[in-house]
Amino acid sequence: MSSVKYKIIYSLQIHIKLQSMGFTYVTEMKNPKNPRFNCWVYEETEELLEAFDTLLTGKEGANGR
Repeated sequence: MSSVKYKIIYSLQIHIKLQSMGFTYVTEMKNPKNPRFNCWVYEETEELLEAFDTLLTGKEGANGR
């Protein structure tokens, strides 16, 4: 049985962009580093990681996949 991995997104801007790309988050919670803010937990998939890398670098295929 494989275990599910999760990615925590701390940036509201990245969260909104991921949602506009069709990704849905698993849960929203208080940011453990700063409880004044929220963060969003996504299931870590190959597609999510590629989209995340693209958003951070502004390049397609940024992680070489």
